Amino acid sequence: MVEIPMDWIAEHRRRIARLDRSFRAESFCAPRGSLVQLIEGVAIALHSQEHAEDSWRAFWGARITHEIEVWPGENSTVAEIGAALTHAVGEAVRRNRRMGTEVDARDRTLTLTAMSRDDDVAEAAIALGFRPDAVWAWTPRTRLEERLPTVRGVCVERTDDPSEIAETMGKVQRFDGRFMAGFRDRPTSEGYRFKYAMGELERGAWAGVIRVKGQTVSLCTVSAGDILPNLAVGPAAHIGFIWTEPQWRGRGYAGEMLRTGLDTWGRDAEAVTVGYAVNNPLSAPMWLGLGFRPAVTVYSLSTIPAG
Repeated sequence: MVEIPMDWIAEHRRRIARLDRSFRAESFCAPRGSLVQLIEGVAIALHSQEHAEDSWRAFWGARITHEIEVWPGENSTVAEIGAALTHAVGEAVRRNRRMGTEVDARDRTLTLTAMSRDDDVAEAAIALGFRPDAVWAWTPRTRLEERLPTVRGVCVERTDDPSEIAETMGKVQRFDGRFMAGFRDRPTSEGYRFKYAMGELERGAWAGVIRVKGQTVSLCTVSAGDILPNLAVGPAAHIGFIWTEPQWRGRGYAGEMLRTGLDTWGRDAEAVTVGYAVNNPLSAPMWLGLGFRPAVTVYSLSTIPAG
């Protein structure tokens, strides 16, 4: 582990403050177990992990994941950021030679997490073959509530049935995963989804449904907004996932569930966060239209040599 000099940390904080005031400029935390290095005046962290075949991470990020975080200094150039990223990619390839030799190359992913407003990082990443894959976004709660549609005559019920939540989660995975580079051909097992849903309910997540003639046509979950710890936006609620059956879309059901969820669960929330696939033709425009602003972008390198 390389000790990052304080003068560089001050540079990085100034860069963050200049790019996005919503970020806590004092934050500097690499993923646990990461190797942190300072390359060309750019701090870079690489976290590599092998996951069980039937796990949430294995579904979204394949069996072996390499995750890069990058922290440029105040005046870091695109070339300097590119040099740091090139070093991290090379290290990921070297680690592949030592990790899970039986894991197919298609089940390995390399991702980069960076501020959405950092154009220099985006330019350097795209030049190396990375492509935007997912976004974590946020919006002030008041802005969201102003834009949510109101639907008359629709009843939103709370559900604590993990089987109902798990079944809907599988539909979200199959649909949303088509637009993500790390998507595997099958969703996580029903048993794993059930366990995940139970865990969310035990942690206090709210799940709401809209039913038509006894059939669930729409479901939404809202929980604690700890997905973006670097945001200085006050207490937040996080939208876990939303699903509406295709024939019932366009009726404002998602908005009605969100309104109810925020009223019943996130009463103290000042902001709302959500994650979505950049290329999803339905969810991405919906969240942007509701006033969400991208804060963190996850870039994926579609092909990474097994080593």
